[in-house]
Amino acid sequence: TKYRDSPLSPKGVEQAKTLAKQLGDLVDGEAEAHVELSLSFDQRNILNELDLVVVSPLTRAIQTFEIGLLPHIQTRKPSKSSNVGGQIEGLELPVIAHPFASERVYLISDHGKKHSILRDT
Repeated sequence: TKYRDSPLSPKGVEQAKTLAKQLGDLVDGEAEAHVELSLSFDQRNILNELDLVVVSPLTRAIQTFEIGLLPHIQTRKPSKSSNVGGQIEGLELPVIAHPFASERVYLISDHGKKHSILRDT
């Protein structure tokens, strides 16, 4: 079907790029960058504290992850030892695409692809 597992819309791509910029500002230590992301001052180092990334298997969620978050975590390692999830080349932080991370599951566009298809793309 045409609408099954819809990709990001052009607006969604722009929003993911905005997220990437905001996270970049956070990583660069820009003053008040944490406020743009609705984080407290104590949460400003949140990217350095990640042990695992869980994302919905929906294409638009994976695209948001790839555009918005992945560039900022590719070179860092998890703060704890973990054998969970898949590996992305050049990334030592585990990433899991899990259906329980989906925002909803009642429309045809909200059903992700099978694990074997995600793995091969």
